[in-house]
Amino acid sequence: MAELEKRIREYLGSLSFPPRHEEVLKDIKSVLATLTEAGVLALGDDKDLTGDSLEIRTKLLFQRLRFKVEKGRPGQEDLVVKPPSDGKIKEALVVEVKSSKQPNVTREDLRQLDDWVFELSGEEKARNEGLGGGFDPAAMMTRGLMSTRRRHPTPHKGILVFNGPVGMDFDSRREVCFNENDRQFIEKRNFCIAPLGVLVQYEKPFESDESVSLLLWERLHTTTGMLSRPTA
Repeated sequence: MAELEKRIREYLGSLSFPPRHEEVLKDIKSVLATLTEAGVLALGDDKDLTGDSLEIRTKLLFQRLRFKVEKGRPGQEDLVVKPPSDGKIKEALVVEVKSSKQPNVTREDLRQLDDWVFELSGEEKARNEGLGGGFDPAAMMTRGLMSTRRRHPTPHKGILVFNGPVGMDFDSRREVCFNENDRQFIEKRNFCIAPLGVLVQYEKPFESDESVSLLLWERLHTTTGMLSRPTA
């Protein structure tokens, strides 16, 4: 710890002016994330991951499955995943990563994901002008939930990757990790809830069968509710 403090002091002393705490913290977290993604730092057991570690694990998992992963907008969605070149479905994914000591995602988590999908998909434009462009009375009356032209300007699929209860073995967790009273909210918005324990099961078979990535890509898009295991 003393050596780390010494190095940080040397770095700060080399600057022409004292930076703000938040700026330095942001830079340090960025460096640590880069080192972790490069394998210099370990993440730990999947069942224990939270926060930045969980986001990094999710990013690396998607990348290993040949998906192009981009960092989300600052302070907003965690990740945006682009389709593989040979994927039939070309709709990008908006990925929000959450962990909890509780067994279920919260309505707040779902609303947050809804906000990011709303913005990236051009939902506001669709509600104002009609889905697909031009005046659409059905879209205007239902605020975009119904339309004669079902297409957003830049459609994205909402994915919530969830790790919880943190610390509990995956095999001991509930099969469904959302409250029943949130089911309608999830179904109306076509969200896919991907428990980390299920998502990681697509990683191992990919080593011997690369078609698993296309299977996962299709299931993430066609699933409303809980993502199923690769053998399902």
